[in-house]
Amino acid sequence: MANTIDSARLHLSEHQFDFLAGSPVVVHCHHFNLFWDQTMDDALGEEVGRRIRTHASHKASYKFLRGLVDEVGATSPVERLRLAATVFSAMGHGKLHLAVGRSGGLVRGEQLHYGFGWSEKYGGRLSRSEPADAFATGFSAAATEVAYNLDPGSRRATEERCIVDGSAGCSIRVSGTDAEPILPLGVDPQSAKEVLPPPFDGLHEDQIAPIVSGLREFLSGVAGDDRGVIEAFGVLVTAHLADYYNHSANDVLDIIAKDKPAGVQAFRALLLEAGTACAFHTFGGVLASPEWEGLVGPPTGDPLEVVIGCVALARALGFGRWAIEEFAPDERLVMTSPGTYESVFSRLISANAAEGPGGIFVGAGIGIMQLAHGVGWKPRANIDSELYLNLARNNPWTVTQESSFAAGDVLDRIVVTRR
Repeated sequence: MANTIDSARLHLSEHQFDFLAGSPVVVHCHHFNLFWDQTMDDALGEEVGRRIRTHASHKASYKFLRGLVDEVGATSPVERLRLAATVFSAMGHGKLHLAVGRSGGLVRGEQLHYGFGWSEKYGGRLSRSEPADAFATGFSAAATEVAYNLDPGSRRATEERCIVDGSAGCSIRVSGTDAEPILPLGVDPQSAKEVLPPPFDGLHEDQIAPIVSGLREFLSGVAGDDRGVIEAFGVLVTAHLADYYNHSANDVLDIIAKDKPAGVQAFRALLLEAGTACAFHTFGGVLASPEWEGLVGPPTGDPLEVVIGCVALARALGFGRWAIEEFAPDERLVMTSPGTYESVFSRLISANAAEGPGGIFVGAGIGIMQLAHGVGWKPRANIDSELYLNLARNNPWTVTQESSFAAGDVLDRIVVTRR
């Protein structure tokens, strides 16, 4: 089964995008994934935020699973459900036991990434009443529809029990619905290649390229263990559907723009902070890890070295071909990209491409400068939430997006400077 899944992979090396069965895939850790979900909840409230995230997963997962069963030739419901559960675990999202028929059924989850990650990160320090596993919930509905050749959106799923509320395990109920059909739109390799401009090099490519190559070789051998969990770089890692993030952000933005347009800028600020958290926790966690030391060497604390490492990581994790246009230590960072996984989605899919969210690339500029200038890397940096909050409270950096591929410009370009 693993070899079958591997045959459905595609890497657009010139733009540093990864596809699985025609859907873009990126690598994110549990720190960012939990922060991302909290961003949606902060914008609309926990109940609506969870509904939006479940719907986003449903759309992204249907497109992905439909492409996967067609790619590998799985024809029977049993084969398709087994394939869905296998790929879910291989991507680091935990284990799903899909006991579902055409009309629905019960799905049992073990070590589901969001609930498991929330428990690992917060333990008994925080209480939570809302279930955490919106991604697994939407995935379960889509897996049922694809298994039985049902229309997308004809089944709905609800997480009834979740370990974050003290339950012994997670359970998801799949049932019929009379809701409107969903449109499982998303980025595909051919459309991406048609719209993306030619790639270009930035500064220090001779140092970035070998790091990307080494990271990609390492990541190619990483998959979920017998629990469906990937523990690497000191974090819980997922290979995630990029369109899950894209759909959720765009859907929230659409709701806010329609119902309370005065809140649009506040939501954009939340997305920018999510991008900063992504760079800090994901990039910083990897740079501080034993795996990075084995692949690249121990960080010296040189700011340029940190920036080069972060740009290499963005490429290796499937974020797009990020490049360094200019860097002046302790003063200024200019990054460009012919298109990120966010801006390509907005350009191709969003009805309001010019207003696309685009928070990861922009916010990451601040996170990278925090890592380069605010972290003590020797003997080994401790990249944790306390340090992140301390740096955020005293953040001296500001970022401006000077051009946007989503809005029709020829590239994405951000400039980070001191306030």
